[in-house]
Amino acid sequence: MTGYIKNGSDCKNNDFKKKIADPKEIIFECGESIEAANFSTTSRVSQTFTLARVFVDSSCLCRPQVKIEFSTLVTFASRTNVDPVNLNMTFALKRQCDDGLEVTIREWEYTNSFDLENFTFTTRSVSEPFTISFCEPLQCPGCCKYSFVVTANPSTDFVNIMSASVNPNNDASMSAFAKGVCCD
Repeated sequence: MTGYIKNGSDCKNNDFKKKIADPKEIIFECGESIEAANFSTTSRVSQTFTLARVFVDSSCLCRPQVKIEFSTLVTFASRTNVDPVNLNMTFALKRQCDDGLEVTIREWEYTNSFDLENFTFTTRSVSEPFTISFCEPLQCPGCCKYSFVVTANPSTDFVNIMSASVNPNNDASMSAFAKGVCCD
């Protein structure tokens, strides 16, 4: 919307006018939760799960910038009669545009570690949110699929863990905003 508004806080001149900027086109896309990551804690190999994805068509935008938002829940349980408890997972944001190669844009490490001294119950359960907000300029506009994956190798990344999961209720949230930058 283009127009003028009066600035009521201007004591010297009540007719002071401020220009309202023209809005820029913004695309908003809701993603979908794909699968729960239920790690087999006795496995000796890495396990990878695709948690969520979102599609963004920025072909109508000039010099698009894309912001990805993602949130999920990490849960795990451990026995309290052994120390220490360690858990390590790698989250990766991947992008594939116009049926090209899928590339990893960025990775984040999730680490949780604690000692279980003085606990009187037999197990300890932890559940905590994991959220990411990431922004990137796209070199070329197009149709892109963004996805979040999680990877862990229980034999090396889990110490004294009885169970571990990410997105246990298969309700991860992933969304994307895209905005064009003026091409002058």
